[in-house]
Amino acid sequence: MTRRSFGALAFAAGLDSKASYFVSNSAGKILQQSWADAASPISFGSLLKPFLVVSYLNSGAGAPELECHGASDGCWSAHGHGRQDIVRALANSCNVYFRFLATRLDMAALEAIALRYQLLPPDRSWNRARLIGLGEGWPQQPDAVVRAFAQLSKNTGESSVRTALRGMALCAEEGTAKAAGFACYAKTGTAVCRHRAHGLGDGFALAMYPIDQPRRVLLMSRHNTTGAETARGLKGLRDTCG
Repeated sequence: MTRRSFGALAFAAGLDSKASYFVSNSAGKILQQSWADAASPISFGSLLKPFLVVSYLNSGAGAPELECHGASDGCWSAHGHGRQDIVRALANSCNVYFRFLATRLDMAALEAIALRYQLLPPDRSWNRARLIGLGEGWPQQPDAVVRAFAQLSKNTGESSVRTALRGMALCAEEGTAKAAGFACYAKTGTAVCRHRAHGLGDGFALAMYPIDQPRRVLLMSRHNTTGAETARGLKGLRDTCG
């Protein structure tokens, strides 16, 4: 399928014409894309939290359960998420939980994970909040993010990866990506808007499917919205690319 014909089909399927997207196969080969400045690293908000989970668990640290009371604790959710384990915290993208993880991460372990998945390693001088997508976030090139998740979906022999994927499956089922409306491994992220002063943000949503053996990775972005809202477009993109 040519890029032009894919774009026509995407329009016919009801995709937001202002959305940017990547489609890859399970090997991380980019099949289709419509993304301006695709080579420029940008913040994806909390989209990279699964790699924090893998890094944290690989370091041998035990995964705690924490209580999220909401905005009073510094979470994006005003009313809070309640009791969270690592799987549910990933599904809900709970900032209270991930602040805890970020402050206790072994940075050498995180750098090793970044290099393994061909992501740009974070700077050790950063405020740890950047690792969970706050402020300037942890910038990456969009195609590198797609390839990293494609690789993650194949490493199911590792306990830490299986835990991250459980969280991503729950994210699609009842978490921040539930608007996608189909079974998949999913994650959303909301970054500071790069296109409009005081905009709601840049919303990102990623899906890997089918859930038993992923063969497609989808990454979408929309301006002036959240990742949870961007997830609504994933089904249209899935229906278009098969």
